[in-house]
Amino acid sequence: MRKDAVFRMRVPKRTLAAIKRVAAARGEDASEWGRSIIEIEVRRDLAAIQLREQLQAAKPGSLTEDEAMSLVNQAKRAARAG
Repeated sequence: MRKDAVFRMRVPKRTLAAIKRVAAARGEDASEWGRSIIEIEVRRDLAAIQLREQLQAAKPGSLTEDEAMSLVNQAKRAARAG
């Protein structure tokens, strides 16, 4: 992907309509809400990709259940970080 490429994501029509309706009721900009939702989705996806890569890189049987759960918790925290 080019460095200056734009990431585009399609939001379901019902979700978009709900965002616009709530933003209008609050007198806020719906585009800010949309960007925020996209950022959250991208962070979640990146955290999942990193977790999958770490688990695939581990040698079979080398991770304990506690270590695997620790990786999952790290991915969850990364997805929530903002």
